[in-house]
Amino acid sequence: MFTRLLFSIVLFAATSAVVQAQVFEPGYLVTSTGDTLSGEVENAFWSNPAKIVRYRTTAHHPIKTYSANQLRAIALASGRLLRYELLPLDRGAQTDIHRLPKGLFYQQRPDSVLADVLIDGPTFLLGVTLDGVHHYFIRRPEKPWLEMTERLYIRNGKSQVMDGNNYLNQLQLYFIDCPEVLAQLAHTPFTEAGMIALVQTYTGAYMPNELQNRVYYEPEKAGRLRTTISAGVLVGGRFNSHRLKTTQALGLSALRCKALMQMGKCICKEEPFWTW
Repeated sequence: MFTRLLFSIVLFAATSAVVQAQVFEPGYLVTSTGDTLSGEVENAFWSNPAKIVRYRTTAHHPIKTYSANQLRAIALASGRLLRYELLPLDRGAQTDIHRLPKGLFYQQRPDSVLADVLIDGPTFLLGVTLDGVHHYFIRRPEKPWLEMTERLYIRNGKSQVMDGNNYLNQLQLYFIDCPEVLAQLAHTPFTEAGMIALVQTYTGAYMPNELQNRVYYEPEKAGRLRTTISAGVLVGGRFNSHRLKTTQALGLSALRCKALMQMGKCICKEEPFWTW
């Protein structure tokens, strides 16, 4: 019994070291006062905007915690860059079948969050995910931010679920003076890769002499599997937690679509989104 317990403790300690090595990675923070802190940043694989960020100078230094409003930016060696921005954010947009609003309505309000930088100027593209709902933000020079978001809602009581994501119409109005961009809209899916391609088309056509936009998101790595290991005290208590980042051709994730199909819901590209 004692031998088994001792082995469990050793296994837990060894696995914890692996976890620690995976969670922290080289990077830097830019604080709200403008100071740049280089060292190691905890990569929590945030699926919602980070509210707390942990940082340490090296593995031998104590961990310091920062709230989002104490930061201007976070950069990770793995390629992720987040910036604290004031954005027109609609927190009312939903795709969860159990939380859909009855009718189409908007709750867009100015909100400051740590957003993923997908393209860093002169035309900016940011991404934010809130409770599984993907939001993209574009800002042209001398133009305000444009928010586009996934959005489903219920119509006719509880019989029809409608797709309220009108991003193509939004982009058409935002780039009404850019025929090269308008010509590409029909082939622009609501994905990170699709938005990046559109912004790069605009930059190439209208700002060819500008410094090339830096793309932080790499489409060819969109399907990579990220694995973190956690450990329990008991032998065999180790389990893998997989985080899969994929591009979505439709507004819903592939897993959600599969679940709805199993429930007998009909999913198609025409309105209504599905009926039951």
